[in-house]
Amino acid sequence: MLYATDTETYLIGRRLTPRLVCGQFFDGMNPPKVLLAEDYLTWFEDALADGHTFVGQNFPFDLGVIMVAADHLVEPIFKALEEGRFFDTMIRETLIQNALGHTGRVNLDAIVNRRFGVALSGKDTTRLNFSTLDGLPLEQWPKTAVKYAVDDAVWTLKVYQSQAGESAITSAGRPVMPLEDEQAQLEAALALHLCAVWGMKTDPTRVKAFIDSVTMVAEEGKAMARDLGFMRDNGSRNMKALKDLVKKAYDGKPPTTEKGAVSTSKEVLEESKDPALMTYAKTLSAAKMVSTYAPILAAPSVHPRYNALVGTGRTSCRKPNMQNPPREGGFRACFVPRDGFVFVSADYSQIELVALAQLNLWWFGASQMAKVLKRGDDIHCRFVADLKGWSYEDTFKRHKAGDPEVKQARQMAKGVLYGLPGGLGAESLVAFMKGSGVAITVEQAERLKAQYLKSWPEMVLYFERASKLTRFGPATIVHPVSNRQRGGLTFCQCLNTPFQGLVADACKAALVAVVRACFVEPDSPLAGCHPCLFLHDEIMVSAPMAKAEAAATELSRLMVKVMGRYIPDIPVEAEPKISTEWVK
Repeated sequence: MLYATDTETYLIGRRLTPRLVCGQFFDGMNPPKVLLAEDYLTWFEDALADGHTFVGQNFPFDLGVIMVAADHLVEPIFKALEEGRFFDTMIRETLIQNALGHTGRVNLDAIVNRRFGVALSGKDTTRLNFSTLDGLPLEQWPKTAVKYAVDDAVWTLKVYQSQAGESAITSAGRPVMPLEDEQAQLEAALALHLCAVWGMKTDPTRVKAFIDSVTMVAEEGKAMARDLGFMRDNGSRNMKALKDLVKKAYDGKPPTTEKGAVSTSKEVLEESKDPALMTYAKTLSAAKMVSTYAPILAAPSVHPRYNALVGTGRTSCRKPNMQNPPREGGFRACFVPRDGFVFVSADYSQIELVALAQLNLWWFGASQMAKVLKRGDDIHCRFVADLKGWSYEDTFKRHKAGDPEVKQARQMAKGVLYGLPGGLGAESLVAFMKGSGVAITVEQAERLKAQYLKSWPEMVLYFERASKLTRFGPATIVHPVSNRQRGGLTFCQCLNTPFQGLVADACKAALVAVVRACFVEPDSPLAGCHPCLFLHDEIMVSAPMAKAEAAATELSRLMVKVMGRYIPDIPVEAEPKISTEWVK
């Protein structure tokens, strides 16, 4: 039996697992049913034990609520997940849209409106008031509340059935359905949600130091803006005055926005060669950190919200974006383990380059990059040696000795190796390198690109492949291993998506394995640890101090093992570390 099910809760709080008020389910044959919390948990437990299948909308949230309300269901939930008995209409819709090259919201209201032309009612207020009904018999509930709960289950089943009937064929000549990657993405979504539920503890002293530091810089920026005449007494900016300063700095020929207005972006101010504007630009990041992070860091712990699947196959994170934290100001140091715990983390070494080399092996049968990586050479030093005409052995020796010339050249090599696979031209490479602190000219960029293709000749074929895929318009690619499809791709997206997607699939699968070990494998060295952070190619858990060493070793071993399913021909490394604060 397939049941569409959903829960209603108190308002979602910081911990993302609000108190359960009721649950509802619908099988499409019998009338939908609403049960109060305890009765719903009993029904769900029995239905799990009987081997039934379930579909939900944003199901990881509901499963998290259930696991907190009835922790004895953690193991049965993981078992059902492993058996493929859970489905999620939000993840299904995202996969379908990605395959067709479409975009659009994937909350239940939006999906129902898109597929059925129906606008669900009561969404603005009813969902906010279920806490007031907690403990009341269902007979005393307002009809609008019962209808809201029932509609969620009914429409979830209708959406699931509509998705199952999707008959579209992508431009790759493959049907959209079935979604071969669906279960893996759902497992990853639950794993990410459990990371968020545990969250990251903040240290009040360090938070205060961070906020004080960035606030001081932000206030200096405001004072400077007032002195320059483009900030009013009420704190708003006089944009005309600022644009006039930019015009003057650029001798009357300032950079403009797409609409033709004078640009006042941080980058434009930084490149203005006006000392005052350049200094002011440095304070803008601090001002943003104050407004963005100060309210969030005031809480004793931070619980970000992950999105398990964006177009490239990677994840995203918000409230706050822990996957792209500020580098300055001591932001990371604000986070510390809970008492009796330490942070244990491991990250894959240069994994996107490894994935790129693996793809070239699969597609073209050979890869110079793969040969270098298999030998264990430092790939950046290898490129520097090719570029400079030096021997690799001497270049690597100088790198290890801290030679400043090699250090600078190697930093440049990193920009080339990570930038060019995505299709950057010479001018774009100049801008990309500048972002990492390396200044080059367009002519130098052209020479670097020529050397890149000489050092890694397989990349000529890689670029040609993307060009052929897009010669008649947007293309669809099929990811190796996962068979996930992504349509509507431009030339550059056809370059980036394969290796980014391969890495994303593998890293999420590694996280799933780690989370499973933490929660339902009592003999694992990771048992009793709590996954707390996912940073694309890095996984962090909070481990009891007494088992930190064993947990670190097991975390690394699991990550390497799982990656081997996705990158079988090139050795990968995941170096573990133990720390008492969040460090790079």
